Amino acid sequence: MDTTTIPIIGFIGFGEAAFHISKGLRQDGIQAIHAFDVMADHPSAGIKIKERMETAEVNKDNSLEVLIKNCDVIFCATSAKYALEIAQDVANSFMKGKMYIDLNSASPSIKKKLLL
Repeated sequence: MDTTTIPIIGFIGFGEAAFHISKGLRQDGIQAIHAFDVMADHPSAGIKIKERMETAEVNKDNSLEVLIKNCDVIFCATSAKYALEIAQDVANSFMKGKMYIDLNSASPSIKKKLLL
């Protein structure tokens, strides 16, 4: 990540935490925020997710790979039970210069596995 430019932020999962963090980042001047949520196109759950994205002025990416490509800093804000699986998926697509931050409330043993 080039530290002389403002990073492009991405969220995996766009629930309440990601929504509020995004709003705060926008207020602090971060203009480019993306999100990918596997439930975004769900007939019922997707409505709330898309409303949050629109309210926070967040770009909806259609896949994890696209999110990784588009963003410099990627926050994982999903259910803790998916933390390890998502981290492994991200590792398969990750590119040099990117930063991955896990915000999940997973157990310490899972957090240690995320470091590997």
